[in-house]
Amino acid sequence: MRVPLREATAVLFAASVCLALAGCTGWDSVSRQSSEARFGERTETRTWTLTVREDAARVELSIDVDLSRGSATWVLRDADGVLRWEGEAASGKRFRRTERFEPLQGEWTLTLAIEQGAGRYAWTWASGR
Repeated sequence: MRVPLREATAVLFAASVCLALAGCTGWDSVSRQSSEARFGERTETRTWTLTVREDAARVELSIDVDLSRGSATWVLRDADGVLRWEGEAASGKRFRRTERFEPLQGEWTLTLAIEQGAGRYAWTWASGR
């Protein structure tokens, strides 16, 4: 049986809308941590501890940085201290990305350094099944 392309597209679109409205994430159980800030020009470094539970099957970090001045860099290290992700955002170009990682139980660290920056940042950490 062949399904016309128009009908298949409509069904996929409707299913996507239903999942979005229902808030379906595809995670059975999830632990989330997040932080966000808007700021005038400043230079600072902040470090957060991120937890990966023993039963975690996946972990992900979403970062969103939008600066009108300066720059921001970040470093994510796993529970063994191994560098998992580092990046940089410069003024005038918004950076927004989500990265997924193989889970390693324990305390991870995220360090964010802002250098003469003005703007905003937000990050969300998710660990779960």
